[in-house]
Amino acid sequence: MKSIKGKGLIRSQIRHLGSLIWSPEYFSDVFSKILPFFHRAQIYRESGDVTMAIVNFTQAIKLDPEDYEAYYQRAEMYEKVSARIFS
Repeated sequence: MKSIKGKGLIRSQIRHLGSLIWSPEYFSDVFSKILPFFHRAQIYRESGDVTMAIVNFTQAIKLDPEDYEAYYQRAEMYEKVSARIFS
């Protein structure tokens, strides 16, 4: 039963961050625009949804191509995918 409650909390956090992404009055510069994508990707990573983590890290990279941390985190997710494929 704990995992169901945990998933509900994660979904709630993702919805909240999703609403922030499209609220331009809160975000005026590129850095603050990538944060919701970056944080949402981390939530997906922690919940085990590697695909959605990659999607969100990629969106953060599109908004700020110089964000090395997003590249690094996305690379870790790709490693997890390749480990699953080749194991």
